[in-house]
Amino acid sequence: MTYQEIRGALEVITYAALDAIGIECFFDNVAHEQPDASATYAEIAISFETSKRDNVGCCGTNDVGGTIGVNIFTPANTGSRGGEDAALAVFEAWAKSTTVRLRNFDGPRGISGDEGARHQLHRISAAFRGKFLD
Repeated sequence: MTYQEIRGALEVITYAALDAIGIECFFDNVAHEQPDASATYAEIAISFETSKRDNVGCCGTNDVGGTIGVNIFTPANTGSRGGEDAALAVFEAWAKSTTVRLRNFDGPRGISGDEGARHQLHRISAAFRGKFLD
């Protein structure tokens, strides 16, 4: 797999889970306008870390690791259920993934904004590992 294939696989899995429950998705590598205060939406961000691991007695393994994070924004003052339900849908999709192995699921972490904030934030994340194929 290439970086683009790994990113694409993660984005498709996450997008499909959120789209199935009616949540609009945006990606970290594409500019977008923030939706209005009544909208629920998500921002998906992927970062890559290592690209080669050393193995004893070998030249190493060409694999890549990183993290995927999803910020789920729900309208302020509507409670946390909407964000938590969305997080659960994504976690279920990640757990069933066969293209990229995900682990160390974290969240949902509710993050309150300022008193006048238009949205409440729910953050989830996971680590992933994929292998480069020659």
